[in-house]
Amino acid sequence: SAVSSTISSHYLAGKLKGGKGPCQSCYKATQLPPLPVCGSDGQSYYNPVSFACAQNCIENLVLVHHGRCKT
Repeated sequence: SAVSSTISSHYLAGKLKGGKGPCQSCYKATQLPPLPVCGSDGQSYYNPVSFACAQNCIENLVLVHHGRCKT
């Protein structure tokens, strides 16, 4: 999923909070309806729940706007 690949890329880039260990699972977020949001990292997230999950893993991630990112 887009969130999983985003988290993986940030993990590999060493941008996770604390810089160690895998992020919590975001699987449950994909079981909810899609309602895309755009993060400050330029990534579109499936819904606000998946965005909140990513915030647990990505340092300084904030919501830019509702809807997909325009990139």
